Amino acid sequence: MKRARIFYSLLAFAALLTFTAALTGYARWTLGYPLCGTDEQNYLDIFAWLDNGGVWPISGPGYAELIFALRHGMGWETPSTVVTVAAVNSILVLPLGLWLWYRFSLGESRWAWRCLPWLFAGSYFIGPWLEGRPQQFGMLLAATGAWLAHRDLAKRGYCGIAFFLLWLGCFGYHALSFVVLTALTFGFWARRFVQGQASYL
Repeated sequence: MKRARIFYSLLAFAALLTFTAALTGYARWTLGYPLCGTDEQNYLDIFAWLDNGGVWPISGPGYAELIFALRHGMGWETPSTVVTVAAVNSILVLPLGLWLWYRFSLGESRWAWRCLPWLFAGSYFIGPWLEGRPQQFGMLLAATGAWLAHRDLAKRGYCGIAFFLLWLGCFGYHALSFVVLTALTFGFWARRFVQGQASYL
């Protein structure tokens, strides 16, 4: 029974991955989905600024380093690199988010599947989902870190090494996601502290 449940979960994940890959490819290369006028275009301006001697900090340092590493390693132009990373984000972020939700048991996973058709019917979801922006992966890191913090604080009263490694990774990849994760973790800790069940003080 458990093996069958795992199989069907993996099958659903693979189906969603295939769907997001097909939809992303169709939108980006068949329909010619343009570079987004906000995040993607802003980051192109930031990359040009950095190329011309600008200095840090920027809000998505890990994202910028990823773009620079791919650009240098693959020999691509900056816009092509941004579009490629955006496409990979679009393919992976939604299936990974649902998988995390399922793994963390934050609720009945079937409700997530029921929401998907409605999400894809709205431009307010499709547009941001297709755009290349560091907060897509950054918020997955923040959600994972928040779950780890909540679990660790509930069990031990302090956060484990896995949380701190992920917390540092979030700091390096996207500043706003790091702020969200830090605020959530502080809230979890404060609640446990008030209950007299937290360490650190």
